[in-house]
Amino acid sequence: MADDGKGQEAAGNEPVMATELSLAQQQFIESTGLLFQRSGSTRIAGRVYAALLLADDPLSIDEIASRLLVSRASVSTNARLLISQGLIERFSRPGDRRDYYIYARNMAERRAEAVVVLLGDLVRLFESGLRAVEDPTRAAYPRLEEMIDFCSYMERRFDGFIEEWRQNRGENHSRG
Repeated sequence: MADDGKGQEAAGNEPVMATELSLAQQQFIESTGLLFQRSGSTRIAGRVYAALLLADDPLSIDEIASRLLVSRASVSTNARLLISQGLIERFSRPGDRRDYYIYARNMAERRAEAVVVLLGDLVRLFESGLRAVEDPTRAAYPRLEEMIDFCSYMERRFDGFIEEWRQNRGENHSRG
């Protein structure tokens, strides 16, 4: 049975995808889709992401749909989602009307930076909640204080992790 865009699998739980992909690649793509699904995204978004992660060259919507045996519309919808999340990038080639997609450069680092920004936004949000509550004896006050403390702590830690990553990556690249 072919995948209908919802990640349906063939009998024996083996994913059904184009034959140009090895069984290990198919399993990686399907596992990534399942992970995305468990994380609140769509399975097809995870499968598109994994296909691009494994691809040697940029792929068009048609090429992705062909590899995953899903509809172009499903790939297009999920590609837009992945672009908005910073996981993939779209570009065009001169003289070619099609768009192509690639795994986003520095994706992991950019995602970590986005977490730092989100945590800072949460601190400011919870601080405004604290001001709105006003009275420290109200039940919400210590909850908001705890969230401020937690998010502030995590913001500092994540920022430190990013800096450590950059230093470690530089050391690893210099060893060649």
